[in-house]
Amino acid sequence: RAAESLMRGEQVVTLEALIPLLKADDRFESTSARRLLERQPVAQWREKVLKSKEHRVLIQGGLALMTVAPSRDNSLELLQSVSQAMARFVSDRDFISYLRLTQVALIRGEILPHDVPGLRDQLAEEFPASDSEINRELIRLLCFLQASNGINTYLDYLKSDAPEIDRLHMA
Repeated sequence: RAAESLMRGEQVVTLEALIPLLKADDRFESTSARRLLERQPVAQWREKVLKSKEHRVLIQGGLALMTVAPSRDNSLELLQSVSQAMARFVSDRDFISYLRLTQVALIRGEILPHDVPGLRDQLAEEFPASDSEINRELIRLLCFLQASNGINTYLDYLKSDAPEIDRLHMA
């Protein structure tokens, strides 16, 4: 709850001081830290967030960036950072968060499918995943990005023994 106290006091805090809180497993703690980051001058933390190798820092910091400075350029740079991060090992929890952050960046930056063909192809390679929640997020993104290059994979999934609710969600 330290972040909440600092926020109430309108304190200036560095990204380095917030990193342990941004990475916290407690979602209330990490959300409070993100909200405090949003109150800091973007120029002081933007580059560090976009270059961070820490998944939770990129996720929380990226969401903060899309909240306070949702420009096309910021969205494209964030999507590039997310794409690079997803190329490394990522836990399912963080992967789902990256997919959701990608959705936010696409919408807030008004990014069109033809602006990110590499990301579209990268996400198409991830489908189908072994996790239903990941598949649902992937399908949302792949539809938005108009990814038709995996149509046979999608049709095979619909014909598979995947849970009916998952197949229904995809259809």
